[in-house]
Amino acid sequence: VMISTTFAVYLLYLLVRSLRPRKGAARFYKTPLFYVTCVVAILNATDFLFTGVVEGKPPTPIPGPGVAFFFAHMVACAALSIWTLYKDIKHTRTKRERLRYRPLIIGIVPIGILAPFTSFILPFLGYGGLVVFTLVYVLIFVTFVGYSILRHGLLDVRLTVVRTFTYGLTLTTLALAYFGVAYLVTSV
Repeated sequence: VMISTTFAVYLLYLLVRSLRPRKGAARFYKTPLFYVTCVVAILNATDFLFTGVVEGKPPTPIPGPGVAFFFAHMVACAALSIWTLYKDIKHTRTKRERLRYRPLIIGIVPIGILAPFTSFILPFLGYGGLVVFTLVYVLIFVTFVGYSILRHGLLDVRLTVVRTFTYGLTLTTLALAYFGVAYLVTSV
């Protein structure tokens, strides 16, 4: 779970960066944050993150020294995403462009602020009952991103749907032609 969360917050940052108009194609692996993400993901797979689990309902993990790296990475990715969106909103010229970004910021705030608080700070203080709300924060984020895509045209989904449909139709046509020719050759 922690490894997927590590890559999820990095992918959030990449999503936000991909929304900006750029002159050159930026490679995701050229950013230092990519390498930091990989290191944090490797640390997540070791006992460096959690040293054990205390039995109970719910079971409470015992944080290790790696939790600080994970926490810093998660907050940094969320903060970079919010900052990038803020700069993009500040430099937009039309109200339509601003409306595209606003739901993203509203969706990122629970993940960037509330999730670290309820998933790390409160459990570290001995109260882990609110960890289950992390899934609610993810649901809020996905809802706002979907709203921004569908309602405000954040991403050009229509082009993707048309290309996917065309690819599927072409593949089906070629498969039918292949099986038709194969049937004719084997039946003769």
